[in-house]
Amino acid sequence: MIISICLATHERAFLLTPTLEAIARQTRLPDEIVISDSSRASDSEQVIAAFQRANPDLPIKYVKSECKALPWHRWNGFQHSNGEIVLFLDDDITLAPNALEMLEQAYVELFARFGVEQVAGVGFYTILDDGSEKLRRPASFEERWLGITMLPSATITPGGLGIPPKGMPKDSLVEVGRLSGGCMSFRRQALEQVGFLNNLVELFNQGIGPSEDTVLCHYAQLYGKLFMLTYPLVTHPNAQRAVHTVDAHNGWKKGLTETWGRAHTMRWMAIDSRMYRRDWWRMATLEVFRSIWWGLLRKPFSSNSWLRFAGGLYGISLACTRWKRIPLSAK
Repeated sequence: MIISICLATHERAFLLTPTLEAIARQTRLPDEIVISDSSRASDSEQVIAAFQRANPDLPIKYVKSECKALPWHRWNGFQHSNGEIVLFLDDDITLAPNALEMLEQAYVELFARFGVEQVAGVGFYTILDDGSEKLRRPASFEERWLGITMLPSATITPGGLGIPPKGMPKDSLVEVGRLSGGCMSFRRQALEQVGFLNNLVELFNQGIGPSEDTVLCHYAQLYGKLFMLTYPLVTHPNAQRAVHTVDAHNGWKKGLTETWGRAHTMRWMAIDSRMYRRDWWRMATLEVFRSIWWGLLRKPFSSNSWLRFAGGLYGISLACTRWKRIPLSAK
């Protein structure tokens, strides 16, 4: 079995070194590493060059990208890879030494149980680098407002709302409806059948693209089952350290992302149009509430708070007036 790691990076050289070093420590080394880099600064390229010199036996392809959209990085890396199994890895993810070995074992087991064509992908459960994990709070206002309290983690609702992979059963190989984007793998043929998600890439190019991992998983499920390894094999840094990300996290674009952006991605994943409208309204109004509670009331003198609130309202107005202009598919 040939395993390719496709690693996406953008202006985060300080996080790259531990990620690459963890790959080099694998008990089952990858057959190739493809790094798609959209950084303008040369820091990341220098880190990668140093890693290549220190690990001459690891086949590494460095691909420069003019596009910083994360879905494009995924496709760019895939296009330059050759593996039967393609592992998409973020630049801030650290793999345990036996992660790739267990990933290969999982595929061997699943192929034997279901047949190769019935397995689309396998992902990893992610914990924080301090050993903690993000857990769901079913009694929280957010879950009750969205109506997902009784729904299982790592699934997608009929209305196209992705439920995060939080609080999964430990030390198992579990069938799921979606994987965690920072560290997810797919069978090559399944990715070829999914193809290039050009509308998703365009949404990210505008800086308002949410849930790229969930959209990809939605389409991959058309060509096989998805599973998650819930062993402690992958760590992610605390949010305070993960700066300089490509996704929109603040202000105007944050409001647009959580309203107008989600109107797109949820439509692409929804299998019930009425549930889609309901779930989107719940998500959009939740964003407005968040922007008021976490922004305007707590930081009333911050321009970012007002920009996020205004972006959310504008995104809702766009969705209400331009429903029919939203593409029906991510590609």
